[in-house]
Amino acid sequence: MDYDIIITGGGPAGLSLAAELSKEFRILIIDKKKIPSTTCSWYSYYDRIKKYGLEKAILNRCDGILYESRNYSSLMKDDCVVLDEKMVLKIWYDKAKNNGLVTKEALFIDARKTKNEVIVETHEKNYSARLLIDCTGIKSPILRRHKLVKKINTWLIYGHHISNIRLKDTKKISFLPVHDKFNTYIGLYPITKNTAKFYIFRNLESELGHFEDLEKVFDVILYRHFPKAKKNEVISGRIISGEIKRYALDNIVFFGESSMLNPPACGMGFNEILIKHREFADGIKNLMQKNALKAGDLTRVSLSVRDQKIINFQLIIAKFTYYFINSPAGWDGGVQWLNSLGDMSKYWMRNELSLEWIKNATFRLYKTIPLVEVVKVMPPKDYLFVTNQFRKFVHNSIKSEAENLLKKKEKNELE
Repeated sequence: MDYDIIITGGGPAGLSLAAELSKEFRILIIDKKKIPSTTCSWYSYYDRIKKYGLEKAILNRCDGILYESRNYSSLMKDDCVVLDEKMVLKIWYDKAKNNGLVTKEALFIDARKTKNEVIVETHEKNYSARLLIDCTGIKSPILRRHKLVKKINTWLIYGHHISNIRLKDTKKISFLPVHDKFNTYIGLYPITKNTAKFYIFRNLESELGHFEDLEKVFDVILYRHFPKAKKNEVISGRIISGEIKRYALDNIVFFGESSMLNPPACGMGFNEILIKHREFADGIKNLMQKNALKAGDLTRVSLSVRDQKIINFQLIIAKFTYYFINSPAGWDGGVQWLNSLGDMSKYWMRNELSLEWIKNATFRLYKTIPLVEVVKVMPPKDYLFVTNQFRKFVHNSIKSEAENLLKKKEKNELE
């Protein structure tokens, strides 16, 4: 057997796991590109970056996230950081390399299970291991061959690192509307007064899309905002969410984009990997020590880093995303909802949601965007899902509000 664990995919999912698992196991990472490398753009939060020892990757520290729609704006106050994504990957890569990590630049073709191991096939040669962790993403040959993808949703991204600009405020990460028929948005991550990451993103349902479709649109929008900007490194990528039919096969488990780890309504793929990679790695370590690598055992580890109540709430927001896109006011309702949450709103972006938070947020969503309006543009299947979840989440909140109103009425009558 060549290795204990083979990881396919050398992005944040694969390298974060390698940094943890290489402390105890012989690890091979296979990626078709040079490791580490990325064209993505990330931000996070200072407390998370400090917890996971990534402070060297901070380019700028901000005090909030600004959302704008056609008629409203919302500022989430938080301790945010703009990251050097290549440095993040290098930190994880160096840790794993010091522990003996081996990397191969090769095209991952397929994997097959034998009696005691898994054989990983590349265009050059085959490798064997006790366990394969598939971090290849939505284009994984295993997902494709076994037809495991049930549903996908894509945020398609294209932009550039830019310079030769002037920023009035370098302490706000901003998401701004383009006001086009596709409901395209701008992401602006300030670095200095003269440099930033600037990109556009668009939501696609049931398709992956092509980066080149956004390139000409991006150039027009960039000129509109920063006519003298110099385009530097390209920013491109996809934030994928959705569902897969199985989280694991015997001796094969999925993580990151391959496992649809990202919440369906919150483009936080990197952050979900960041906050869940250690817990997932600990679960894998335990199974490796027990030699319990059947599909059921591995699936339980995958499910342990998911909370179905949070997933269902994010699904509600995902359904409303399509309502916003198709409504005349665009994202006005969504930004109004964020404003109704006040300081609570930042926990949605962080995806740090308690059951009590979900109940309160669902009730405020229900009050902000009446279902009588939503039914006009939302597909019947989605509408039934939303109303059913509202019923579950909102029941106690409506009951509490009714009780408070009765108490207030009784108090006024006594006075």
